[in-house]
Amino acid sequence: MTQIQTDVEQRLLRTAQRSLNLDTQALDAASPLSDLGDSLDFVDLIGDVEAEFGIDFSNEALGVMRTVGDLLRGIEAELRTRSAAPVFAES
Repeated sequence: MTQIQTDVEQRLLRTAQRSLNLDTQALDAASPLSDLGDSLDFVDLIGDVEAEFGIDFSNEALGVMRTVGDLLRGIEAELRTRSAAPVFAES
């Protein structure tokens, strides 16, 4: 990825390494997700990413993810959406 990795990037790489048993040194934002494994590997990775970050990708969001950078931007967008959501107190 970049020389100075964000916390989200670091967590994504650790999750990918753990989930798919990958050497993440060779990954960068332009790396195709299809290079990480087959479709079942992708499903496993997404499930692990969602659990790691406490997010839930829509099918539409997943349908446009092609690269590691797309996945990273998707995570960041979901985290921003989650942090911007109003919290309602129960009565």
